[in-house]
Amino acid sequence: MSKTSHQTVLITSSCVHFSIYLAVDSETTTLIKSAVGKTVLLRCQNVQGKRVRQWLQPTVTDKGYYSETLTDGWSVNTNLNNYNRLRIVGGENGNQYNLEISNVTKNDSGKYRCTIEGANTTSYILKVNEPQSTTLEYVPISELGDTSSVDSISELKDDQPSKM
Repeated sequence: MSKTSHQTVLITSSCVHFSIYLAVDSETTTLIKSAVGKTVLLRCQNVQGKRVRQWLQPTVTDKGYYSETLTDGWSVNTNLNNYNRLRIVGGENGNQYNLEISNVTKNDSGKYRCTIEGANTTSYILKVNEPQSTTLEYVPISELGDTSSVDSISELKDDQPSKM
């Protein structure tokens, strides 16, 4: 999981001594794969007593880096096109602050980050793919011939000439 480490840097000058407290964020990112139309749950550990908790979707474009706020506290950002497919799973008094995305689309692919004031950052990369299709072959019963001694469909297929 991710962790935040803090370093104190002492800068000395002939006239002033002061410390700068730097937060160095080192996070791990988990890859989640899903098919279009499924529901995805991104997990985040809630910390009691913390006021700021958000799910963000960071994006890098040719114009720079920005983060879109998906949730702020326990509310979903209703300015988002997909807001009706997002919800927080967990409770204000519980230890979970999970983001559920229902009926995922390829547009939902990307990075997601859970931030909780004073706690570790949890990040995911969601990759949404088209569902795998299954091709079924239709053979009319009349073309199967005598099936009285057949134990399985594979025996039928192997014995019958294919028709196109």
